[in-house]
Amino acid sequence: MVDISTKFNKTSTLSQFLKVFEPAFTVAALFIFSRGIINLIITNGASQGDKNALTSLSTGNYAIFNGLLMLVYLITFTLLILRWRKVLAVIIKDRYISIYLGIVLLSYFWSDFPQDTLKYGLSGVGCTAFGLYLATRYTPKEQIKILFWTFALMLISSILMAIAIPQYGFMSGAHEGALRGIFTHKNGFGQKMILGVLIFLITALDRRNKNNSWLPWLYVFISIVLIVLSQSGNALLGLVIMLTLFFIARIFRSRYEIMISAFLACAIVGLMAITWLAGHEDVFFAAIGEDATLTGRTVIWQYVWDQIQQRPWLGYGYQGFWHDLDGASAYVNLAFGPYGKNGIPHSHNGFLEILLATGFLGLSVFLIGFVINLVKAIALIRTNRDMETFWPLLYLTYTIVANLVENPLKSLDNMLWVLYSATIFSLITYQSQYLTNNKSSSSD
Repeated sequence: MVDISTKFNKTSTLSQFLKVFEPAFTVAALFIFSRGIINLIITNGASQGDKNALTSLSTGNYAIFNGLLMLVYLITFTLLILRWRKVLAVIIKDRYISIYLGIVLLSYFWSDFPQDTLKYGLSGVGCTAFGLYLATRYTPKEQIKILFWTFALMLISSILMAIAIPQYGFMSGAHEGALRGIFTHKNGFGQKMILGVLIFLITALDRRNKNNSWLPWLYVFISIVLIVLSQSGNALLGLVIMLTLFFIARIFRSRYEIMISAFLACAIVGLMAITWLAGHEDVFFAAIGEDATLTGRTVIWQYVWDQIQQRPWLGYGYQGFWHDLDGASAYVNLAFGPYGKNGIPHSHNGFLEILLATGFLGLSVFLIGFVINLVKAIALIRTNRDMETFWPLLYLTYTIVANLVENPLKSLDNMLWVLYSATIFSLITYQSQYLTNNKSSSSD
């Protein structure tokens, strides 16, 4: 005869353990995915332009970091199995993340470097699984709370790094004196701080957070100051764009006549700004610390496009293009000149990276899924008044902004892809939740 009380106690003990363990694990895993501190130490604080930078980047021992990733993946899949019914329901309703990930894995068969495609592709599966875990384990409000403490941890640790170990906290070489905190480059640091500002703003403006309401505003202020200190023109411009879009997004909650009028006004202002920039581009680029070529990016894009045209439909395989002077990337490196001979690591554009990896097939699947989920995110804002429902729209918008001059979409094993997949999967759970609520309301 089964002792029901014993079984209940075991279940209760496991539940209590998970209640404490999972939030701590989630914050720690997100921190690992951000590649903060660990990669900076592995590369001995190497900076772009340092004499020994290339040696440090290529010879660094990433075994500890890879081991941590494997541990995170193992725990993630275990936790997904514990909630397999809910997880399976979301996977069945998903279309485009799964299809895109499938194309990435299938690119093994046409990749110029199939071993890299398989290795990094499987790591991408692990990161996508963690995004699925976030979406199925936490409510929208809980996700914002988790992200709040994650970015607060990055913020505080970056300040401590800059004070305690300035040779690590600040860049040397080509970007001497630029703040990078716990990350290897100022642009990566700026990306994380922009996301932090958005999360802190959502928390600060949430009227339900009556306790410590001053803390999120303090974090917003400090994050903006640190972005300025990073001397990253890309991050500063991205911050201005995202803050503007943050307040424009609130228009979606207005009545249709007000919403349409507001968007027409924004469109007029936008056209005026574009017209002004067309005649004052030098002033604009100087203001953000860039030149007309965006520090050589536009030149790289031209050469990359030449190679995309060689394999337009399927690309070169995931992580199958950029290999210094080996393979197809040799053309870009040699054409670019002396800097290219040192090895260009990427194209500085996430959408070009998708084309290089999976061609127009992969880009089409990604963009179709993106647009469909963008519409869902707008509908979510209009049907719910909670502040956390702004996050999916803001993050999807940020995905576009971040990938115009940088390349988070190049890899599927980083924090930005985790948050992207979590956002897409969360929109599925949000939709199911609100459909259920609406049915309950109508039956009452």
